[in-house]
This record gives sequence, structure tokens and C-alpha cells, in this order.
Amino acid sequence: QPLVDGDEIIASFDNGPEPATWPRELRIAHLLALCARAREREPGSAPPIVVGYSDVAADELSSHCGSCETSCEDVFAGLVVVAVFISEPDFARNIAARHTHMRPGTAPRPLSAYVAQQARLRALAAEHGLREFTTFAAAAMHVTARLEWVAPADDVTAVAARIAVHGFAIISRLLSRAVRTRLLAAIDAHVTEGMRLSDALYTHPQPATGLRPLSEIIDQYLNPHAATGAASTLHAARALLPFFNALLGVDAVHGGDGDSTHLFNDTLLIKRPSTHTDTLHWHQDLSFWPLEREDADGVRVAWAPLVAVGTAAANGALRVAVGSHAEPTGPIVALHSGAAQAGAAQAATFDPAEYRVVTLEMDAGDVVVFHGNLFHTSDGNFSHAARPAWSSTWAHPATRKVAALVPTHVQVRNVTSASEPLGSFAW
Repeated sequence: QPLVDGDEIIASFDNGPEPATWPRELRIAHLLALCARAREREPGSAPPIVVGYSDVAADELSSHCGSCETSCEDVFAGLVVVAVFISEPDFARNIAARHTHMRPGTAPRPLSAYVAQQARLRALAAEHGLREFTTFAAAAMHVTARLEWVAPADDVTAVAARIAVHGFAIISRLLSRAVRTRLLAAIDAHVTEGMRLSDALYTHPQPATGLRPLSEIIDQYLNPHAATGAASTLHAARALLPFFNALLGVDAVHGGDGDSTHLFNDTLLIKRPSTHTDTLHWHQDLSFWPLEREDADGVRVAWAPLVAVGTAAANGALRVAVGSHAEPTGPIVALHSGAAQAGAAQAATFDPAEYRVVTLEMDAGDVVVFHGNLFHTSDGNFSHAARPAWSSTWAHPATRKVAALVPTHVQVRNVTSASEPLGSFAW
């Protein structure tokens, strides 16, 4: 039945036994039907909503099928996956009503069996990154909050159109579970190996003195793609390369003979509970980089939370000023206050009250892709768990580095000319 206008629930397992206990043939039949419905979706249309399935379904279907040219993971990445559990009093009433209408002679299952089943479902939901709701209405509200911004990964025209209008677009589950697991391992490796936190964003255009360190509001490890072993994020960048080649109109794919999209930088970002409760103030990413401003459409930022984030989670989700990417590139600001840093040629004049401000409701593995001039911010983490994320900056190889824009930036310290193209990244 319709959950919200234009959307459907195409598989629901909240009222039956958990899928893991079903006969394999029944699971496969549902998966094949789910796959067919997902593949029938028109490019650019809102994704169907699936209740109760997760990334693990793609693994099982792939092992069974194998005859389709479409990646199972790609199919499932285009779905909105949630888990719905009802409250315990409602749950008990529903079970009692079900027993009242059972066929004569059928022995009812004890309430404890249903409670145990619900607990197993919750564990599965947590394991596979499903966002939990207590009612379908709450799930509908969550999906409605996203639909205006979500674009399918297989339709870069729709992604580009949303960025052109709003300044950003969300792509559901663009990062697979395997990539997310390795990114979390990379964060652990940086922490356990004692790698240096970076305050680089805070000290441009000139080394600042007397300012609070950036690590008071967020932990960031800069350019982890250059690390080795488990600490490296290069695998995640490789996973996104085909998408950004398509989005930025670069013909080559990884391993081809021509240019490919340039990975300008990437960052692991952690907001820790209790420690990082201050706001990371409104800013534009492009102001921190020595990249040409006249053709900013050749530069895109990707931000991916590795846990679910949003208003209810209160764990430091991104907030954006819709349409603010139309503003010119402003000064480099102090991220504690939003004021222009010392030495800036102009004052910071951005006023969020002039824009529609939205909090981005995102699940683990979702990626928001935005224009470098989009003003964005994030509140502190008031939850009980860390909020890990990975961000990356992508540029067309023809984009030019301009040393005079941010002369202290590490990537222009050895530039021999005033301006030169980035070229291909050394994949």
C-alpha cells in the first residue's frame, strides 16, 4: 500500500518470521521480485521503500542468480531501506488480536516468542544499518524529508539537476557495506596508530595564533587516501571514481587511457560524544582551496556518514542553506565562529536567515554531493556514540590550481606557475 504519495512498500517482513528463517526458495522468490521491481524503476523517479531487507539480501541474490548484467549491489543501492518496529504495548495488543482470530484448534505462540523474534529483528536491523522506526507514519516522515533531495546514482543527469537547483543531492547507499566497514577500520587505524590530527582547515590563509584548535569541535585526519595498509581510504575513492567520472563528464574510467577525475583531497571526520558539542560554523569548502572560482562547476564535494545522522539522532548531521551555492566564494572563516580569519581580504557576510535551512537526514552509506560554494554547517554531537564520516573532494582534470588564492595550501607550495591544470590523479 502507499506509504507516502508516489511511493510503495514493496516488501514487508515486520509481521512475519524474520527472512533468515524462511526456506531459501521463499527468500529467493521475494528477492527476485524485489530485484525486478527495483530495475523497472524509471531513471530519476523516487526509489521504492523496502521494509526489513538490507545489504545482505544483495549477497544472497547474487549467489543464486549470477545471470544478470546489473550488479545486485547497484540494484539495492537504489532502494530506501528501513526497519519498522511497533511499541511494546501496541505489540502486545496486536498479538492478542491475532490470537483471537486464529483458526480453531491452532495453538497460539506465547507472547515471549514474539518478543524474542522482535529482539532478533532489531539485532539484524542494527547489524545491517537499517534505520529503526516505531510506526509506519514515522518512517513516512523520514522518507518524505529525504525525497526532495534524493537522486539515483544511475542517473547523473538527475543528480546534476538537483545540485544546479539546490546546491546538493543525496544518493542513497552509494557506499556499500564492505566499503563502510573498511572506512571504519581506517578510522580505528588512525586512532590506534596515533596519527596526527590536522588543523589545516583552521590555519589558512596564514598560520593563525591564539585560536582554539579545530580538534575542539571535530577530529579530522587529512588525506588518509595517502596512508598505507588498513589506514588508507583509497579503496573508497576508487569505488566512487566511476560515479564522479560520469557526473563531471570525464570520459575515462579507472584503468583507461585518458584523464580521470582528480581526487583533490579526502578527510576522515569524527565528532565524539561529550567532547565535540560545539557547532562547526557556516562555511564554503571552496574558499579553503586554491582552485579556480570561475568554473566551480568542475568541483564537487562528497560527504558520507558511516552511521545514521539526522535531527532525532542529535549527532552532528549536516545542515545546508538550500540554494546558497549561487553565492560567490567568500573568505576563509574561523570554523568556531564563522567570522573571516585574520588577513582575509573581505568580511564574512553570509546570513542563513535568507535561505531555507534543512538538516540532512542520511543513513549509513548515503552520500551527499554538493557544490563547493554551498554554505553548510553541523551541530555538536549530543548522542552517546561517535559520529564518523568520510568526505572527499573531486575535480575535473581541467580545473586549474591558482596559487595566489590560498598560497599556504600544501598543494601549491611547489607550483611553478601562477595557474596550472590539476590533470589526472595518480590512481
